Amino acid sequence: MDANQLATLKEENVMLRHEVQVAREAANITAQLVIRQFEETDKVLQRLQVANSYLNALHETTLKLMGRLELADLLETLVTRAGALVGTSHGYIYLLEPDEAEMKQWVGTGVLAAKANYRLKLGEGLVGRVWQTGQTLVLEDYGAWEHHLEAFKDVPLRAIIGMPLKAGSQVVGVIGLAYIEEGRKFGEDEIAVLGRFAGLASIALDNARLYAAVQRELIERKRAQAAEQEALRREIDVARNIQMSLLPQALPNIPGTHIVGLCVPAREVGGDLYGYYELQKTDLNPQGGYAIAIGDVTGKGIPAALYMAVSTTILAARAPFVPDVAQLLGEINTILYPYMSPNQMNTALCYVRLEPEPGNHYTAHIGNAGLIAPILKRGTQCEYLDVSGLPLGIKPAQSPYRVLKLPLQPGDVLVLSSDGVVEAKNTVGEMYSFERLLARVSSAACDNTLYGCAHKIHQWILADVLTFIGDVELHDDLTFIVMVKD
Repeated sequence: MDANQLATLKEENVMLRHEVQVAREAANITAQLVIRQFEETDKVLQRLQVANSYLNALHETTLKLMGRLELADLLETLVTRAGALVGTSHGYIYLLEPDEAEMKQWVGTGVLAAKANYRLKLGEGLVGRVWQTGQTLVLEDYGAWEHHLEAFKDVPLRAIIGMPLKAGSQVVGVIGLAYIEEGRKFGEDEIAVLGRFAGLASIALDNARLYAAVQRELIERKRAQAAEQEALRREIDVARNIQMSLLPQALPNIPGTHIVGLCVPAREVGGDLYGYYELQKTDLNPQGGYAIAIGDVTGKGIPAALYMAVSTTILAARAPFVPDVAQLLGEINTILYPYMSPNQMNTALCYVRLEPEPGNHYTAHIGNAGLIAPILKRGTQCEYLDVSGLPLGIKPAQSPYRVLKLPLQPGDVLVLSSDGVVEAKNTVGEMYSFERLLARVSSAACDNTLYGCAHKIHQWILADVLTFIGDVELHDDLTFIVMVKD
């Protein structure tokens, strides 16, 4: 091998070594780029994982917040969930006071729990600045901040963030979190996700405040309703007292008879009435006489009580001077019709005039305008008398009421009753019924005194009705009269 060949070979070796070196350097650069790419990819993946965890947490928080309507419960949840998003247990919520002059700390967790109910004004401290600007404020070291509050110097705060809670464009509160560990900071990702959280929190807060406003309205309505009900109860009590005062306060003194009447009032004011009357001696009625009556105005409450009072007054004013029973019922109907018919009201009335006969005997003139027919017990016979007619106040004029004339015999028992007796219901909704009333009167027995007989039959009937209904509340008055002829 000559010198030229050796020189060429050396030159080729140098070039080969250079190419190898270049290749090595290129491989190193490529490896570094690949490693860097992997590192960047890993960082992106990590950030994606963090972002995904934040999104999952936000979704879960949204579901939890939307279900919270009680304000205190909601605020506690807001701070707890916000702290969980960024890994801190130290947080707070301030809300605008009703006078809008101050904000008050409603909730504090961690080291900020000690500042419960702390108040501050617009522009004061971090919260006051967020309130004033409507913008999120982030500090890396609260203690080093020139506007920090002296009241918080005993709280070991480091990094801290405050975010506005808004209703429309108005700041109504501030939510914040803090780190107490040195070196921890709120990064861009944390700030962004907490900003979204604050938006959700504002919506939830609006819902809670709306719920609280509705609850207050409901409470006020309930108070108003309770006041109205109390006023109505007092009015009903007054109406019931007036109603009871219009009923007889003593037993009647009608020679040759003994009479016991009673009205057991229901919980609601009813329209039952009864009365005893002495008929005046006139040219048309030279013998005078007596009368008993029992009635029931349709409906319940104040209207029934008012029409009961009207009916009682008219009856008391006309009965002593109108001996003809059919004429009396017709006159009362004519008076009541213009007032009762437009209001779909009427008065059922059974009226018995006792026409004197020699020896303290009587002929009963019985007229019935829509009430339960009276029961006559005579010896072993007991029956409803066949006498009926339309209630008073339904039609302006009608054919004369039919009147049954019945000479009374010694020992006769006459029972007049309102429909509250036969329609009284027991615990299973079964009515006392016409049949039970008739059977009870039929089985009644008397003692030797006539007053005792009337009283005993009256109590005999009442006890059976009350036993039948048991604990069921009365929804209609129980009114009936027992008359025994000596």
